[in-house]
Amino acid sequence: MTTISIEELSKQPTKAKWLRITGGELDVSTAAYTSSFLGDPKVLYIPVTIPGAEDADAPVSLLYKTTEDKYLELGKKMKAIDEIEDESKAMMALVELAPQLLEKRDVEGLVQFGIESDSGDDDIRELFDNISPDALIIEPGEKPSWILGLFGLIGGLALGYALLRAQRVQKVPNLQAGSPVPPTPPAQQ
Repeated sequence: MTTISIEELSKQPTKAKWLRITGGELDVSTAAYTSSFLGDPKVLYIPVTIPGAEDADAPVSLLYKTTEDKYLELGKKMKAIDEIEDESKAMMALVELAPQLLEKRDVEGLVQFGIESDSGDDDIRELFDNISPDALIIEPGEKPSWILGLFGLIGGLALGYALLRAQRVQKVPNLQAGSPVPPTPPAQQ
């Protein structure tokens, strides 16, 4: 696992696939979601931002993809606020919910893909105004498959064994052109 701060990730994207991002703040107020058949959020994509950043429009370099109940409930509440027609009531509801919308926390998981991937979440870029071209999506709790690692190890050992074996079979005396041929031992009678 590679540990990196959100500040470092914002400056220099990483190619690591299993990450622990430290020092970030989940901003549920700007999250996007995919919805179920009934329209309720089923997956939230929460921007992980630098806490206290002066530039509120700074590009987002990490999205936290989650199905955690806590965040899905906040997503439902945000959706309900969006549907309130009376602007003053909507504002009051948002003020009440505000303390729950920012959460400082470290996140870790497997990088699912970059934002330009074909893996089914193609429209994510369109849902955010300030997404970085190098943005990553991380899914919590996911870890690299130990089975894939085991197959990689076995494959590497098998290849190494095959190469060593092939090298032994090919060993022949190193006779250079023009070097004398060793004398043939006399025949025994």
